[in-house]
Amino acid sequence: MNYPKDQKALDRLLRIIPLCDGVLSSGEIAEHLNENVKYIQKMMLRYGLPRRQQSVVPSHRNTFYKTGRHINKDGYASVICPRDFQLMANKNGRVLEHRLILAQRIRRNLHSHEVVDHIDGIRLHNHPDNLRLFENNADHLKATITGNVPQWSAIGKAALDLSRRRSEDYQPVDIHLLKVKQGDARLIEILRAALRCGIDSPYLLGSCHHLEKAGISDFSDPSLERALGDLYRKYE
Repeated sequence: MNYPKDQKALDRLLRIIPLCDGVLSSGEIAEHLNENVKYIQKMMLRYGLPRRQQSVVPSHRNTFYKTGRHINKDGYASVICPRDFQLMANKNGRVLEHRLILAQRIRRNLHSHEVVDHIDGIRLHNHPDNLRLFENNADHLKATITGNVPQWSAIGKAALDLSRRRSEDYQPVDIHLLKVKQGDARLIEILRAALRCGIDSPYLLGSCHHLEKAGISDFSDPSLERALGDLYRKYE
């Protein structure tokens, strides 16, 4: 094995090798050593170090499987659709991951009118316990919107009406569409999921290159929180 000639790089590698036992994930090793998870993965691949086996994590959710999981611009994950759930597949043979996980839990294909909701509102947090099924969108909206309508005061209503009248001379802006076009809707969901589930969560697979593209290389919680705050302020 051709070890690094630089002593600092060699010492760094020698700290990693004993922890690569095929059981610990790259994220767990990175956390233990206070290292960057991408660097750990790079060393594993370069030096053929033992990695967690695919049998532990299904292929399309495995850290080193590069094409099975895709995060779309709305911030939802899609995966290759298994044969037993082909009725749910799109023309490219893919299915939204949260719909597939719910379908697997209840052991049947979902109907197109059925809605799968994320209980905590985070679109990439696809743990079965975070998903619930609604018969249709009307039932979904009834459950998620009820109680969330603001109770406007008379002064608040007047201010809202004034704001609406002032905005009549301006072209309305679809903020969500703007976020989608700029890739920020996806990035927001990745950051929210990373803070909720941890950067090494299987629900974040396929997301690291989006973070890197946005110039985010520090995956600590404070850094991720700052990046998320900056995105929120961008659309205030």
